[in-house]
Amino acid sequence: LAGSRGNYNIRVKLHRHLLLQEAGFFDSTETGILLSRLNNDVNKIGMVISFHVNVVFRQFAQLVFGAVYLLKICRELAFVAFGGILVVAVVSAIYGDFSRILAERVQNMFADASAIAEKSFSMSETVRAFDGVKTEVGKYESAQCRALELEEVQAW
Repeated sequence: LAGSRGNYNIRVKLHRHLLLQEAGFFDSTETGILLSRLNNDVNKIGMVISFHVNVVFRQFAQLVFGAVYLLKICRELAFVAFGGILVVAVVSAIYGDFSRILAERVQNMFADASAIAEKSFSMSETVRAFDGVKTEVGKYESAQCRALELEEVQAW
């Protein structure tokens, strides 16, 4: 539910923001990129919101009750555990930053690929007339290959 409402709010605000851009913005930015951002990126954000809201609440409850329990059992052991949690939190923050940057790059690659596909579809008669199918397929395949390489890095 949180993800659906988040998607709705982000889509409406993004659409409004895009429509308020100057005319030159639409000349320099391809429609495929805008549509990709409006659909794919917002869907990803919604999935993240709905998943992480549940996880954050559950982990917060575990942290509070676990900390109280540890402090009652043995204070020294509790402080050692809290130190370990701090180390894990720092490493997680660093990895999270890396993961966000990589995810943004993957989305940009998919947006570029969508723009290439849209351009070749909209100009399909011209592409075929000048025997450019192989060239357009090569451009699209190259963009998809770059995205795949980043996704493979992201999977590790």
